[in-house]
Amino acid sequence: MAFLQSWTAFCRGSFPVGSALVGGDGGVFAGGRNRVFDPGEGGLSGSLLAHAEIASLSHLVVDERHDDVTLFTTLEPCVYCMGAVVVSRVGTIRYAGVDPYGGAAGLPLDLNPQTARYPLRVEGP
Repeated sequence: MAFLQSWTAFCRGSFPVGSALVGGDGGVFAGGRNRVFDPGEGGLSGSLLAHAEIASLSHLVVDERHDDVTLFTTLEPCVYCMGAVVVSRVGTIRYAGVDPYGGAAGLPLDLNPQTARYPLRVEGP
């Protein structure tokens, strides 16, 4: 889902970043893509705040913890997105690519009990 969202963002002229939320049962229940250059699509589209991770996190229930939820993203989250993960109370972050310019997974944020891990490990049969 995250890579499909990334491809869609690229095809639409935005930064090729996609994300997906996976529950404790392994099921994908939300996805999002970067929409910085998608004006007129509603919400945050067409703004500098239209990050893929924010789009996915916006699907979470407000008054619950999400310790068993994993946010998968194709690029290391920035400070903005890492802050949104902390506020959203998501348990784990997995990202496929390091962002040496804007990545914030190494910042000393209180992710209690969140963890950010690179590289994304894809396991198959």
